[in-house]
Amino acid sequence: MANLPNDPSMQEIKPALPVNRSAVISLAAGALTLLSFCTGLAPIPFTDFICYSVSLLFAVMALATGFASLLQIRRSGESGRPLAWIGISVGGLAVLAVVCILSVVASLVPSFEHYVQQAWLQLRH
Repeated sequence: MANLPNDPSMQEIKPALPVNRSAVISLAAGALTLLSFCTGLAPIPFTDFICYSVSLLFAVMALATGFASLLQIRRSGESGRPLAWIGISVGGLAVLAVVCILSVVASLVPSFEHYVQQAWLQLRH
C-alpha cells in the first residue's frame, strides 16, 4: 500500500524551537543559589556570612534573568518557560530565606548586646 499525502503516518517533523538563553542562565543561577545556600550551613566560621551573601546575589540574578526570559519567550516563541520558572522559584525562595535569616539575626542583636555588656561588667569587677 503506497503512502498517500493525507496519510497520518507521513506527518512533517517540525524542528525543535531553540531554548531561550536567559532561561538557561536563570536555571544555572538558581542551581548556584542552592549550592551556595547549602554550603552556608557548613560548620565553618564565617561560611554562612559569605555563602548567604553569594546566594542572595545568585538569587537576584536568577529572578532577573527568569523574568526577562519569560518576556523574551512570549515575544519570540522560543522554548524554555519551565527553566525560567524554576529559576524564578528558586531565586524567590532564596531571597525569602535570606530575609528571614537577616530578620532573626536582627532580632537577636539586642540580646547579644546585653550579653556583651554583662560579660564586660563581670570582667571589670
